[in-house]
Amino acid sequence: MIMNDRRYLDQLRGTATVLWALVVVMYLMIAFPDTRAWVQGFDDQILSWAVNAEADPLVSIAEVLSFIGSSIIMVPFMIVVAGYLLWKKRVATTLFWVSALAISEALTWISKFAYARPRPPMALVETHGYSFPSGHAGTAATVAVGIVLLLAIRGSRHWYWWAVAAAYIATIAWSRVYLHAHWFSDVFTGAALGAAVVVTAFLVVSSRESRGKLPIDDAVVDRP
Repeated sequence: MIMNDRRYLDQLRGTATVLWALVVVMYLMIAFPDTRAWVQGFDDQILSWAVNAEADPLVSIAEVLSFIGSSIIMVPFMIVVAGYLLWKKRVATTLFWVSALAISEALTWISKFAYARPRPPMALVETHGYSFPSGHAGTAATVAVGIVLLLAIRGSRHWYWWAVAAAYIATIAWSRVYLHAHWFSDVFTGAALGAAVVVTAFLVVSSRESRGKLPIDDAVVDRP
């Protein structure tokens, strides 16, 4: 997994810093009544647009996307990836993948119970638990960004992988807002949290591997 491209690692560090800053800002804004009211006003406007834009074909598409992003699909996929990495005996890479997923899920569910934010009214799909932050968006970001980082380890850092990941995250987030399952701020924060966790996990595991604290399980990659 080891990565020796300093410029690439610096870009990831900068990205992680921005993502964590966004997460902290959103958590603080939802925590205090005055700023929460401002966020809620914006969320209400987005929900109103979603209600006004309801159409049977789009609802069906959103339902399919929401199902794809659900634990029914994502948990088996995550397990398959972890199993493949273990089968290939990539210890550090497996640690990166599993730790990122576990931390992201843990922070999401702890946050849900800590904030206990109600979901939007009149959801078009069945929902469970509290609203903030979005588990669907968080998982989508963790998995999509994690896959891109795994591809980067193998030497592929083309922009279109990041574009595909961003498009996937955006469509999952859109489906949850369109189906009234989450507020916009829920999916925005969930996606930022998931991405922040997975990038940070990559940096930490890569650093420990380069210092000899973990076995090196991939060839060093220096090419852009």
